[in-house]
Amino acid sequence: MGPLPDLTAELTHVLVAQTQPTKTGRPILAYVMALEDLTDDENLLIFYSLRDPCEPCISLAFASMNKGVWKTTKVQRQQLKDENEHVAKLARKLGGEGGDIFGVKGVRYRGPDSWVNKLLRKARYVNTPRGDITCSDMALLGRLGSFLPELERLTLQIPSFVTTQPMQLFAENLRVGALLTLTSLRITYTHMGDVGASALAAAVSRGALPRLKCLKLQNVGIGDLGFKALVPALQQIHELMALGLKGNRLGDEGVTALVAPGRALKCLKILDVDHTNIRDIGCKTLATGIINGTLPALRMIRVSCGYRTLLSAWLTYGAKTHYMASTMQGWIEF
Repeated sequence: MGPLPDLTAELTHVLVAQTQPTKTGRPILAYVMALEDLTDDENLLIFYSLRDPCEPCISLAFASMNKGVWKTTKVQRQQLKDENEHVAKLARKLGGEGGDIFGVKGVRYRGPDSWVNKLLRKARYVNTPRGDITCSDMALLGRLGSFLPELERLTLQIPSFVTTQPMQLFAENLRVGALLTLTSLRITYTHMGDVGASALAAAVSRGALPRLKCLKLQNVGIGDLGFKALVPALQQIHELMALGLKGNRLGDEGVTALVAPGRALKCLKILDVDHTNIRDIGCKTLATGIINGTLPALRMIRVSCGYRTLLSAWLTYGAKTHYMASTMQGWIEF
């Protein structure tokens, strides 16, 4: 680490202490003097590294340390204030009414914006309402990822979207706000399309969802083109165990990407492609992949047709691996 990152780390420690009710911590006079020796660009860099739209008090405390920094960060402070207010509005939309908000049992969120934002920052899960979410809300939700350190599950169901733009903005902003702790992402009955799928693939390729275990994209309008873009990116998620694609336009051509040599999802255990455009040819492709061990961890699959083909493949594969195949509620399980 260089001098500037070291100074930023020390400032974070000191300013956090200073913003607590007890205001314990080391005197900040030495740091005030040190800031006078920095350039405006260096002060702006520190401000951005301390910036948190959910809890802006740390970066604002830094900006108030001397007149030079306060003057330099005037525009950035206004932007942070506006974003903080936007976060509060979004949090109220996501939180709904009553207890058990964001996975914090028994907590009610009616109160000042600062309290709502802190509650969102501690969220373990977030469920979106079915309407009243705008494009700017979705862009902000994507950027917030790095400020939600405890978020494990995110569900998006917004059928009111008539274009792919909101989901595209969400996915594009995930490149900035990676959801590092998220294990489950469920997007259902929301217009995403191939454009949104490609944007999500680009974000995943850059490490936006490293711990994801369950990805459900149900009735979101993804076709062969979007799925082909998505599969190589999903390979980089080493813990992905469940993939749901029910109700999409995915067809025989797109499914080939799933079992292509060198593109295996080696941890995938559950695959749902029910009510898609996959027909017998696609099922034969899947069957070949199963027999060849392209999806070695797969244990459950659901399709609209081609049961005999897949069941035969499963019996062949099961003879090698000592698993038995059976059908249950539309699923083939072994």
